[in-house]
Amino acid sequence: MKSRSILIVLFFAFLTITSAKEIEVAAGQGGIGNAYATAEAGDIIVLTTSGGEYIETSTLEITKDITIKAKDGLEVKPTIFTAASFTFSITTGGLNVDGIIFNGVFHGNPITAYPFKIKTPSEINSNDFSLRINNCEIKNFIKSNGKGIFSSDATKSPLDSIIVTNTIFDNITAYAIYLKTTKKAVYPGSYKYLKWENCLITNVFGDDGMVCFIESADKESTDVPTIFINHITAMGMRARGIYVPDVGGTVIQNTIVADVGAGNQDSSLASYAILATKGTNPNAVSTTVQNCLIWESLKSVEADNVIGLLNADPMFADTANGDYTLLSSSPGKSAGTDGLDLGYIPSGLPTSVEKTDLNIPENIILFQNYPNPFNPTTNIQFAIPQNGFVTLKVFNVLGEEVTELINKELVSGTYNVNFDASKLTSGIYFYTLTSGNYVQTKKMMLLE
Repeated sequence: MKSRSILIVLFFAFLTITSAKEIEVAAGQGGIGNAYATAEAGDIIVLTTSGGEYIETSTLEITKDITIKAKDGLEVKPTIFTAASFTFSITTGGLNVDGIIFNGVFHGNPITAYPFKIKTPSEINSNDFSLRINNCEIKNFIKSNGKGIFSSDATKSPLDSIIVTNTIFDNITAYAIYLKTTKKAVYPGSYKYLKWENCLITNVFGDDGMVCFIESADKESTDVPTIFINHITAMGMRARGIYVPDVGGTVIQNTIVADVGAGNQDSSLASYAILATKGTNPNAVSTTVQNCLIWESLKSVEADNVIGLLNADPMFADTANGDYTLLSSSPGKSAGTDGLDLGYIPSGLPTSVEKTDLNIPENIILFQNYPNPFNPTTNIQFAIPQNGFVTLKVFNVLGEEVTELINKELVSGTYNVNFDASKLTSGIYFYTLTSGNYVQTKKMMLLE
């Protein structure tokens, strides 16, 4: 009966699916906005000009799921210049961005807005949209009184997930990420999941200059997000490093934070390299900082659980030329929980079926695969609150099982599964997570 039920669900889901299309855009002004206006949910806007300048001047409200990516094989990443007060304002849609440079200075002139703002009007009653950034460069955002590259105000941030991977940040006024949770009574939950993995952050200045600021606006909220920060290298923050107070449920691991208080004449502004605490919220779980390295910071680490902390020179290869790999004699060499070097890995992290954090989530969560659409591999993530037998299967549009990714007992936590579809034909597929009485299915698209 369960197989028949899955088949029925997949059949009716297929009836509502339209094939995603790619919309190619050459360098110039307004092309992305024009392409978005004609795009349908699930479409892909492809920037085709190697090293091209893409200039946008009008704020783009993201109200449908869309992907903006560089064309495969470009020699130089295309650059989006967000002139005037332009921003990608995420309201009721999901935004995936891949392989793009965002530059806050256009031909010597600084702009006045950050590239992404998370903003949800009060009438929204769902939070199934997301922001995902991969393989990008975000630099030279020097707006005064800024709130962050990924910014949300204290009462308007109900996203399903924010996932930032393999991305470089440089020369930023205030925060690389600025987020606050919100009251469940006001909105149906703030963001559920933040993943910030394999990123390099340098030169965050200004009196509030820090890597990230994530705080609970309601310290009694039952809506506690899961925060997973992994393989980050952060160097040159004027005020603080990774600052996650009073949230709980945070894991920070395999991370290097160095030179907090850089160029700061007022040492009272400089604070912890890493601050990640549960706080007073009785609904929050403890936070963990594991296998991290701190160097040249006024204060080191404050967290509920601190494991394998190093206070030592990371011994970067050549910071003057932007090379933050570790020398063979570095104490962070092969010191990660995964056996890799601490901090940012320029070549990227290997993908596999792996447990990614120490959190025990409150509910089972099946995340949307990323990237999506994909060719030929994609990552599927899920979280389970207790030990149990789990299956993760992939079906075609006829409801026929094409592969089984997981079929075994798992302990509670969050997991990543790498799905290689190189032997399958392009089209729509579905992946189904089963754990006890819980069954959830999401769709994905394989492109040629």
